Amino acid sequence: MIKEINKILKNLTGKYEKLDYDTYKEMLGYFPSIGKEYVSMLADKRCIKSDTIKLEDKDFWGLRASLNLDYSEKSICSFYGINKIKDKFGLYESDINFFYNVDKINSIIPKLKIRPKYILFRCKYIYLVFQPNKKINLKSDKDYIELVHNFIDYMDEYKEEGLNFIGWNLKNKNMIEQVSEIESNTNFTKELFDQEIEEMW
Repeated sequence: MIKEINKILKNLTGKYEKLDYDTYKEMLGYFPSIGKEYVSMLADKRCIKSDTIKLEDKDFWGLRASLNLDYSEKSICSFYGINKIKDKFGLYESDINFFYNVDKINSIIPKLKIRPKYILFRCKYIYLVFQPNKKINLKSDKDYIELVHNFIDYMDEYKEEGLNFIGWNLKNKNMIEQVSEIESNTNFTKELFDQEIEEMW
């Protein structure tokens, strides 16, 4: 797996280069098994504060995980209701069975010790985005990587539920400060990251 990732990253020479989304999706399959190795590989290429993916939207700032869904004839409407789906997408009931059932996320969220800021619904993927609930202090490159590694450890607690680490973007001055006189916040804790969840389509 490390060999395959290296093939994808072989032309990445600087921290300002970005992988396109299709390449990123190709890499997703490797993340659950080599999350920390992947982060270290990018750190060696000076990708410290964020990964190499072109996800610049504010909703993706933070630490990211995903949940893969199984296709279901029941469709997403079994959870969200037909009226919401029709209003949101302009669809008729007969058109909606291509959606993926999201009952699974409803069963997982209550089990999480630390809740994400956003749940983003993207076809068969559900993205969970964890953001600090107040500004945190990261003083060095090592601090950034240690926080990401601790987040991966948290995700590993829910691997059997289908949750996987998929990336990070901490390049946000409203989230991160660098103050040498105070202790760094490298632990992924309930006190710093637990949020009221916002769902986004």
